[in-house]
Parts: sequence; structure tokens; C-alpha cells
Amino acid sequence: MKKALSLILCLVLISCSGITTFATELQNDNTSAQSTVLYHVDSYFCVIIPETIDAYAGFQLSASSMNITDMEQVNVYINGENSIQMENTSGDTFNLALNCANNGRVAQFVKNQLTSDNYVFGERIDVEMPPAGDYTGTVEFLVKLESREN
Repeated sequence: MKKALSLILCLVLISCSGITTFATELQNDNTSAQSTVLYHVDSYFCVIIPETIDAYAGFQLSASSMNITDMEQVNVYINGENSIQMENTSGDTFNLALNCANNGRVAQFVKNQLTSDNYVFGERIDVEMPPAGDYTGTVEFLVKLESREN
């Protein structure tokens, strides 16, 4: 089997040796030619995730740079389940969800866009009204570079 595979690879190598390259040959003195120069710059972006957000008043995420192609978009999702346990200093708790677009995004950015169009606020999941007070909780965001939707 190894001998047959070696023979096939040798035949492929020999058949490819006759393929011409597309280079310009200069035959005379003082002639010129042009070459196309290729260089790739990777997409880069910086989404700002605030240390504290006010889910009651609402917020929009922003970015300090959004150097991506026209065919890409940066999406921000909630990492995990959209149920944030909120607690006050008295130990009272309730569950909060952040409103997301139909596709589960909290924010979306396209090329050169520095402020998301999505306005996000918290919605109480529990049916009962929690006791009055200031509550805190933690949410983790997931930022992804994805293909742009039309």
C-alpha cells in the first residue's frame, strides 16, 4: 500500500512540474514591470464593558474601536442563562433578566460603529414585587466577531 501511495505521489509531483508560473520576464535593459503586493490586516475591536451598569435606568454598550470588515459584526451576548440573582444588604433577593434582541444579543456593532443601537434594561422575572432597596448582581458578557447579517 505504501509503495502504491509513493508511486501516485511521484506521478503527481512530476505532472505538476510543468505548470508555469505567472511571472514577468524582462528581456531588455531599462524595462520595468509591476507586481501586486498583498498584505492582510486582521479585524480588531475593543468593546467597553462597564464595571457597573444601571439595569433599572437602562444602558447602551459602546466601543473604543471597531476596525472590522463590511462582512463582519461584533455581537455581545449574556454568557449563560439570562437570569441574574439580585440581592440587597438585608438579604432580600429576586431574579432579573436583561432585555435582549430576538437573537439574544445585548449589543451589536458594525464597521466603525462605536455605540450599540440596542438599549438594554432589566426586567424583573419574579411575579412578586421585591422589598424596596438597592440590589446588586453579576452578569458576564460574551463578545464575538461573527459574519454580518443582512
